[in-house]
Amino acid sequence: MTDTIEITDLDAIPVVAASDVLYIIDVSQGDAGSCKVTVENLFAGAFTALELSDITFAADGILYFGDPTTNGSYRVRRDGTYSTIILYENRVSGSWSVVKAEVLPSGDATGATDYAAIQHCLDTYECTQLLDGTYSTNDTLSITTAGTVLAGTGKTSTWIDRVDAVAAVLYCYENVSGQIMLRDLTFSGGLHGVHLDNTPHVEARGVRCYYNGSGGSGHGWFCENGCWSIRLSQCELVGAQQDGFHALAGATDGNGNDVVLTDCSIRINGEAGVYWGANKIKISGCQFENNVDCGVHLRANDVAASGASIVDNRFENEGTGANGAIFLDAVATASPAKFVQYTAIRGNYLYSGYGGDLITADGSAGDVDWLTIDNTNVMSSSGEYLLFGTDVVRLSNIYVRDPAKTTITNPEESEITTNYQRKVITEYISVDCSDGGTAQEATLVVLPTGTIIHDVMCYCSQTFNGSGTTSFEVGIATAHDKYIDEADFTPLNAGTYKCTNDGTNNGNYADGKTAQYCTSAQTLIAYWTNDGGTPTTGKVTVCITYTLASVSTRAST
Repeated sequence: MTDTIEITDLDAIPVVAASDVLYIIDVSQGDAGSCKVTVENLFAGAFTALELSDITFAADGILYFGDPTTNGSYRVRRDGTYSTIILYENRVSGSWSVVKAEVLPSGDATGATDYAAIQHCLDTYECTQLLDGTYSTNDTLSITTAGTVLAGTGKTSTWIDRVDAVAAVLYCYENVSGQIMLRDLTFSGGLHGVHLDNTPHVEARGVRCYYNGSGGSGHGWFCENGCWSIRLSQCELVGAQQDGFHALAGATDGNGNDVVLTDCSIRINGEAGVYWGANKIKISGCQFENNVDCGVHLRANDVAASGASIVDNRFENEGTGANGAIFLDAVATASPAKFVQYTAIRGNYLYSGYGGDLITADGSAGDVDWLTIDNTNVMSSSGEYLLFGTDVVRLSNIYVRDPAKTTITNPEESEITTNYQRKVITEYISVDCSDGGTAQEATLVVLPTGTIIHDVMCYCSQTFNGSGTTSFEVGIATAHDKYIDEADFTPLNAGTYKCTNDGTNNGNYADGKTAQYCTSAQTLIAYWTNDGGTPTTGKVTVCITYTLASVSTRAST
């Protein structure tokens, strides 16, 4: 292959159509060594690849593809007013129309420059594309036109960061009739990340709302006044002062056009992961973790919270208080009392190390009725697992660590069945050791009497970078290396793993290096050291496989 390939004397093509073909001919090889590229694909690839930093031309200059006076030609130009905006246009019926507006971050920390450029594009063009980097804004970006697309390159690479917490980063309002698309970017700062007001038909994919709010107020995603047909997929709602996703009464139209959250990560929010005070929400395939009040809060106040479907989600360490993973809440102050009704909770995994109740249904004020819970794994270190003060409950295939920790009061259904069955369970607990220190510890899981522990495995997912001693063990308070010994597992390289029955110290029953039957409750603890210098990295995933004792109960009224 030659180092340099030059194309010279290439005449302009007077008319360009999508079906035209650009031939690249190797004269030394004949047709066999030649290539062809369709014009349509050539331009699509060029538009994807071009960035402002790759193009050198005077302000307000124009780069043409094809004859400037011929329909079907393309051009790229810098906006005449905003120097960070590049416009991609094609010529149709004698006029140039914008296909896409692309904005580069200005680097202006005040937020004035980026706000003005992005808002101009949202007001003027259908598709606004943001590139890699952080865009600082000092005011609320707003979308009021149906069909608007706001896109980045990825939620970890494109950030819109509001420099104050006066209002939302992005506000969509005024009953826009038609779809709005948000994708592949992060909204950080501001009072809320995204605020929808009387806005239906919004789809977000690969969007992150990140540490929104200030002084205990503010949500990641906030809906009010007639928002429906809202779809969030592969999104992250992280670190809001209040709720990750918050919907007030009236946030649906009541005609079955519901809100759907799919494959989202909802974590570390100051109150609920999802607070829902309206009708018809579906939450599926989501990961809830370390939300302070609870994972999902269904609250009937101004209207009934009806028709919720919570399916195939994972809840871990939800709620430091009594509300736990899922809280069904009929509010006493409502007049007349409202209902939480027709709720389906299916196929979820619920775990808490905080001791909160994992599923709580409070019907003392209004009514929590027609509740179905099935195919759900319920794990907790303490507290109630399932606590119901409710009317009509149907339970089936509920797997709990301790059946005694289930309270059902005032059931109206004539027959209630709860099945607690023996099954093999594997828990995956991530231990963050990046803060460093010596003789650190964290409780992994509390297993009741009668549990059979099959195996414990450690996997180093992030290298310990302390310059001194680095070690990791799994055991109990009286034997720190009962299951994983530091002599067999050294977390110096990501990808390192070790099992209980593997290594130089395996096979010693007294040291726990085999399967074990728990004659009493057993608390498994991780112990680690990551010291020397100022450590900033270090993570281990602990996989614990065990079988619970088998209990089956049948209750009827």
